[in-house]
Amino acid sequence: MNALGAGRIPHPVDPRESPWHLLGAAIRHWRVIGSGTQQTTAKAALVDAGDLSKWERAVMRPTRPAVCSLDQHFGAGNQLIALYDIISELERLHKIAENSTHEFKEDATDRRRLLQFAAAAGVTVTAGDPTRLLFELALGGEPRTAEQWHRSTMDHLHALRTRAPRVVADEILIDLMLLREQIGRPGGDDTIELQRALAVLAAFYSSMKVRLGDHGTALRFYRTANRAADASGDLDLRLRIRAHEAYHSLFGPRDPAVVLEMARDGQRLTDGRPSVGLASLVCEEVKALADLGRNAEAASRLQDLEDLAEADLPAIPGFWESAADRVSWAALWVHAKAGDETSLSGDIDLLRIGSGNYQYSTSTTLHRALCTVAAGGVKNGTRQATTAIAALRPEFRNEMITWTAHRVLQAVPRDQRDRGEVRELAHILSARTSA
Repeated sequence: MNALGAGRIPHPVDPRESPWHLLGAAIRHWRVIGSGTQQTTAKAALVDAGDLSKWERAVMRPTRPAVCSLDQHFGAGNQLIALYDIISELERLHKIAENSTHEFKEDATDRRRLLQFAAAAGVTVTAGDPTRLLFELALGGEPRTAEQWHRSTMDHLHALRTRAPRVVADEILIDLMLLREQIGRPGGDDTIELQRALAVLAAFYSSMKVRLGDHGTALRFYRTANRAADASGDLDLRLRIRAHEAYHSLFGPRDPAVVLEMARDGQRLTDGRPSVGLASLVCEEVKALADLGRNAEAASRLQDLEDLAEADLPAIPGFWESAADRVSWAALWVHAKAGDETSLSGDIDLLRIGSGNYQYSTSTTLHRALCTVAAGGVKNGTRQATTAIAALRPEFRNEMITWTAHRVLQAVPRDQRDRGEVRELAHILSARTSA
């Protein structure tokens, strides 16, 4: 009877959670098909059984010698070793991207090393895993057409709305490197279209880094996004990327006063004619004004935004869902801060949040909670926020969500911050921060 036949179901390992979870799932796979328990496998492979359990669950990372020992014991033909090496290389590339002021320093030496890792053994991975993309990079995959890159950006957009940000960041980063390499090849076609794709991917990656709390990397990659948008010559894209940066800057990377300046500077690039880019910048101006407590100005600019939206602006996924939705989201931001529950209920009724979009659905609930607290309902508002955070798996409790939840706490009057409901919200946010 194998390890699964004794009626004991192993703790689940989802290989999509991270590259190290993928390695853990691979180790468990080889162990189970060999009918070994963790204890018998650890003894035969000369490793610690407790460590093996942690490696399978990605609680702890194995050393390379330990992976070599397991690979030899399983008769895996170097597959586990190659997988370990490729994941370690992914981590190295992340450090380069995060520590370099030039964002990308991948060169021919990097590509050769990746090629050597990929050639070490045939490692079977499923479509969509970060390691599959690394193999594509290592092997110098076929250039994609502009349409294929557009489709890739839509795939990443769906992923960032439905999957944990750490996994999505891995996948976007590798596509960014692939795209940069393709743009740099001599005699390439569709350079303008590829610059558009680069601008969007870099903005999406920055979004993921804001969600992961890595603000420095986020701002560096926004510089990449802006340069690519400028190189495309597409004015509307230039404005939309600047608005995208302004929006995400509201969640910690910058002071709201700086965001307000960014939004207004971007508008100076236009001739005032209605466009998605212009409307996007006005959206962020409205939110920055609300965050600064300049409610009358925010309301005035919100009216200007509504006027712009009447121009029947096209929906552009990831930047401008629809005029009605964007106006409603900006209005929700203003009315939540002001504690205007009647207006906020109307804003929420008009919003159309896509299925599985955890970011916007949770943020909507938290803004409702903020509005309730601002209107004097501290008990109900903090409970709403606590329930919303508790409903998310830990890997989905990203920094943008917890930043919004902290705004709920900040809205609680000082003389009510010792209430049980307030302490409970503070506790769940503190527990998440220390995790």
